[in-house]
Amino acid sequence: MKKLKNLKRRIVRRVRETFRNGEFERKAEILPPLYRYRKLPQPRTTQHRRQQEIYKALSDVKASEWTYTELQEIVRQKTGTACSRKVIARWKKEQKLKSSAQPSSPAV
Repeated sequence: MKKLKNLKRRIVRRVRETFRNGEFERKAEILPPLYRYRKLPQPRTTQHRRQQEIYKALSDVKASEWTYTELQEIVRQKTGTACSRKVIARWKKEQKLKSSAQPSSPAV
């Protein structure tokens, strides 16, 4: 907070000096940013957090053996809140993509 006040004072002082000298239009200075942006930990939105929570609840379940309604009930039991079929469909799709990406061994 003290650094921010000092920076504000320096900026005000510079502006006043340039106005007194009549050099405001001729003199252009690039001022440093007032503060630096921190990188926020991922996920940034509550939607992503909720999606990760649902995926974590469904991580032990084999999708092919359960219906959407049963999977919704599992999520409701583990997290306390139900989820939509759309989220479960997206999870199923990602699971199939991950499993199909692995090379399958030929049957002997």
